Amino acid sequence: MAEASGLPWRLLPSVRRHERERFRLFFFLALLLSLAQTVGIAASEALFLTRVGPGALPVIFVAASAITVIGCIGYAQIVGRLRNDLLYVLLLGGFGALILGIGILIRLDAPGMIQALFCSAYLTQAVLINLHFYTFASDFFDTLESKRLFPFLAMGASIGGVLGGVSAALVSREGSAEALLVVWAAALFGSAAMVGVHQRSLLRWRVVGGSERDESSVAGIGGALRYLTRSSLALWLAVSVAGMILSLFLIQFLYMRIFSQSFDSAASLAAFLGIYLALSNGIEIVLGTTFTPWLLRRFGIARANLLHPITTILTFAALAIDPRLYIAVLARANRELLENSVVAPL
Repeated sequence: MAEASGLPWRLLPSVRRHERERFRLFFFLALLLSLAQTVGIAASEALFLTRVGPGALPVIFVAASAITVIGCIGYAQIVGRLRNDLLYVLLLGGFGALILGIGILIRLDAPGMIQALFCSAYLTQAVLINLHFYTFASDFFDTLESKRLFPFLAMGASIGGVLGGVSAALVSREGSAEALLVVWAAALFGSAAMVGVHQRSLLRWRVVGGSERDESSVAGIGGALRYLTRSSLALWLAVSVAGMILSLFLIQFLYMRIFSQSFDSAASLAAFLGIYLALSNGIEIVLGTTFTPWLLRRFGIARANLLHPITTILTFAALAIDPRLYIAVLARANRELLENSVVAPL
């Protein structure tokens, strides 16, 4: 078999020769999806904060969360009824069309469209990345391969975040925040095309036989909820996650309010967010490959997981003492950068 090209395999020694072709597809798919979502975050937040205002953030957080929950339940109802690759093509194409449609309506000054765009960023992140990407990828890597290779897919997502941040900054400086919606949709369409053109290879690579592993289906979610009722550890972990989510949403409200007060146009705010997201994703790669493994070896999982609650408490204190832009940047880094590079792997 010809060696798959396009990646520096010497830097990825954990990827074995027979896995390279499969890994390459999912690496670049994670990269392109992350690029899309990074551009989408910069656009949706910049437009919302400058045109609607931070006073509406509490309501839009509730709306976005509710819509995301409904969307995830809808996804759970349909996953497993189609092959995961075909479903992904439909989801990616459908969300790309949705973003383009919202962008056209924003141009026409249709009411509520900026709020719809903000909610769409949460929904697409949850369905396309948090749920279906790993459900889809698990069809082509067995359990041991998944544990060994999926952290490197997360590295691909961080690289995509860097490229997405740079793209958002460049497009915003040369054009407008609305132009980012075209880039966002184009990246989603490109992801759909990437999956579509590899359908024959995907059928050949499948490692789970005739059935697909759809842990995000209704049956899978039901099984997880039943497990929570039997395991006190799992229940307390769920309570802990809920508490952290509440804390981090409050931090998000505070730093987004500071951002809105620091920039006078959607384009300038989108460019700033693009630069920040590019830098933070680059730092995530460094932390994820150096600091997180050291933290795990030095302190173990239980004590290492205390880091994020402690830094969150310190973030609240810093915001109370000096609520300026540089503190807002550190607050966002606590919410996202540490979450992606330290907390999620642990």
